[in-house]
Amino acid sequence: ETRTAMPPPLGIQRRGGGGDRSSLPLTGAQAQASASSSSNRYRRRRGGGAVPGPGPCSDRAFLGRVAAATSALLLLVLLFRGGVRTGSPNTGRSDNARGEMASNGGGGRRIETSDGAPLPLARFQSLTYALANADLVALYFAASWCPMSTPVTRELELSFEQNAGPGTLLPPGDAGIDDRENRWPLALVYVSSDRNEEEMQKYARDGWITVPYTSGDRNDIKRHFRVCAKREMDELGFERRMEIPSLIVLDGETHGVLTTDGVGDVKEYGGEGALEHWVELRHLVRALEDKYERVEEEKHRKLEPQPQPRII
Repeated sequence: ETRTAMPPPLGIQRRGGGGDRSSLPLTGAQAQASASSSSNRYRRRRGGGAVPGPGPCSDRAFLGRVAAATSALLLLVLLFRGGVRTGSPNTGRSDNARGEMASNGGGGRRIETSDGAPLPLARFQSLTYALANADLVALYFAASWCPMSTPVTRELELSFEQNAGPGTLLPPGDAGIDDRENRWPLALVYVSSDRNEEEMQKYARDGWITVPYTSGDRNDIKRHFRVCAKREMDELGFERRMEIPSLIVLDGETHGVLTTDGVGDVKEYGGEGALEHWVELRHLVRALEDKYERVEEEKHRKLEPQPQPRII
């Protein structure tokens, strides 16, 4: 009688070498090792290496590289599209700004719109003195009644009034000087959310420049940068992007925003370290602006009609 050989049931595999030895079931560990070995052999035949096993260190390194690449990409996007080139509240630039370089009386550097119009922050007369006479302008949004403002105010006072060297902070005044060759390193402007003028004057420190309480600029600046106290939102009529206390650092000449987290910088680096950090940001942003301008000029040059050769 002829018998047909039946295949072994699932989970049964003949031992290597065959012969008359009986078939034995594989254990779970053996099955997993066999599958891994087969996969690696397949990858080697395809030209690849062995399949690496999962590990927390490799996962963390991969996630770190992804986070770093994402941060760099977002920074470039913000600088080129939102933080530098557009007229969003975060920049102080106009929508039709081409970033033309124009020299002024003292040889300074200013970025103007293509039609020669003043920069958007020039409409705030309360900021004219600071923007005209300081390399960096820090707008401090706070209030005397806000408990979160108290430690930040103490840190600012300690950093830029007591520990900073002479000639660091632009003194308050309305002399209207406009010495472009000898700008002060920093101006600190207080944009108050106090309940009345008396509270504002009592809370402001000696080295601060205050936006007048009764001036329309005080609320208009808050609307422009979308910063206010929660209790002011209904009165001002906008959804805020930042709460108080906030410290927004501007380039005094270009009016561009360098950082909206000045409070965090002061806490992390201290006054002197934060000032150095802002100066580095200023150089970085200007270098990117210059590079963008060169690219744009080259693009416009290529788009210009070329003279056609004359056929004789």
